[in-house]
Amino acid sequence: MRHARNWQWAAVLAAVVVAGGCDRPQPQEARGRVTFQGQPVPEGMVVVENEAEGISLTSPLQPDGSFVVASHQGRNLPTGTYRLAVRPPLPGGQSLSEITQPAKRDYPNIPERYRDPKTSGLTVDVRAGVNEIVIDMQRNPE
Repeated sequence: MRHARNWQWAAVLAAVVVAGGCDRPQPQEARGRVTFQGQPVPEGMVVVENEAEGISLTSPLQPDGSFVVASHQGRNLPTGTYRLAVRPPLPGGQSLSEITQPAKRDYPNIPERYRDPKTSGLTVDVRAGVNEIVIDMQRNPE
């Protein structure tokens, strides 16, 4: 009889712990597509950053210009406002910590102003649910 009560209390405690976890903010999916003057940008990466929250992530572009924001915790972002940038691919397969030289190849489909979150003018407000991010870059005015 005593063991039955212990199991009942364990079940109640587990239910409370699980229910308590539901109050945490749920991560939100963020995905999108990058184009330059309407044409897909097939290589490079999207930078997503929120300095206030200490979040800075990169997401590789697929051949069709699509991307999915992901971190080590999965495909998600906390809600909030993020600045965006589009950068050329890293040269020679270097990691971000190894990079010392910019890509040698010219990427005219990624104008300079879009390569830095501080100058791109691109932002997104991540809200509950799936967030579709459309980035259509235009040629810089000369």
